[in-house]
Amino acid sequence: AIHATPLPLIGDWPMRIRVRQCAWREVARQARVERFILHLCRGGVAWMAATSAAMTAALGKGAGGGGSTLAGYATAHTKYPACWSHIGLHMIILPRLAWIRAIWQGWEEMVDVQTPTKKGLSESINACIENANKLVNDSDCLDYCDPPSLRLYILLIAQEELAKAFILLLVRDDIIHFNRFLLRAMNDHACKHLVGLIMDYIIMHWETLEELRESVARDFELGDQLPEEIESAIMLLRFEKIGRWESRAWDWQEPPPYERGAKNVAEGKTDRRKQDALYVRIGGDGRVCLSPVFARKEVEEEKRRVHDFRYLVENLFGGGVSSDRYEKTISCIRSMFTHRI
Repeated sequence: AIHATPLPLIGDWPMRIRVRQCAWREVARQARVERFILHLCRGGVAWMAATSAAMTAALGKGAGGGGSTLAGYATAHTKYPACWSHIGLHMIILPRLAWIRAIWQGWEEMVDVQTPTKKGLSESINACIENANKLVNDSDCLDYCDPPSLRLYILLIAQEELAKAFILLLVRDDIIHFNRFLLRAMNDHACKHLVGLIMDYIIMHWETLEELRESVARDFELGDQLPEEIESAIMLLRFEKIGRWESRAWDWQEPPPYERGAKNVAEGKTDRRKQDALYVRIGGDGRVCLSPVFARKEVEEEKRRVHDFRYLVENLFGGGVSSDRYEKTISCIRSMFTHRI
């Protein structure tokens, strides 16, 4: 069983290890190396601990002692051939190649993320808003195109940009902490669509006084609780998305009864709808699937959502939003993200 206690061998590892990920750069420190070894063990390769000291000793000498490039791997291969033969054997016999998943999780653990400054966050939020405005203007140039599928695609991208700005506002206001998993969520389409559901709730939609009365009555009936769809969206974002990236060594004793609509969004239904507006989808028999038809009314509805999202983000950016729905949502988000996986 793997516990939080560091393995005895970890203390003998070199203080600095350089790995190659995307480009040649140093992205690891000793604390992250410890988590990397724990991930390897969770993936079913505890045997790595027996040979780790010899391998990393060679890796540390590969580039003159201070660190190691890929030359260190060559050194390890020639100086400790028995270690590599042992590893190669286990690579073949491990079921479902669990070691690959473990190593990949270990690389993700080593990605370095710095604490953002308020100024940097403000600049990023502004950039997201400006890009969303540009996308809306581009979509207006396609107003007379038929079918309006490309326009729908652009508008959904604009919504994602504003959802990204909303996440950055939560970081700026110290509601959630910025880390590599949150950064990954900002690059994940399903996560941004879940955030869009949350933003859509905060903005109270009504056109007549009767619709306003109904919305107020529903909120009064719920009290401090959120609608099931919104609560599910926050939990899916926190636990099923970010929580699964943080660690796969946990599960629910009883799976939460997520609202179906929010679960569909988390599973990528909205993103597939966006892709269907642009791509040709091929079915399992190699033939073209039935292409969806997008009505202009649907496109106009998405454009309205973009304007609502922009209004919300710009007002939050200027500190001008305070409503019962916003306060309840922020309280729930803060509570969910306080839990550590």
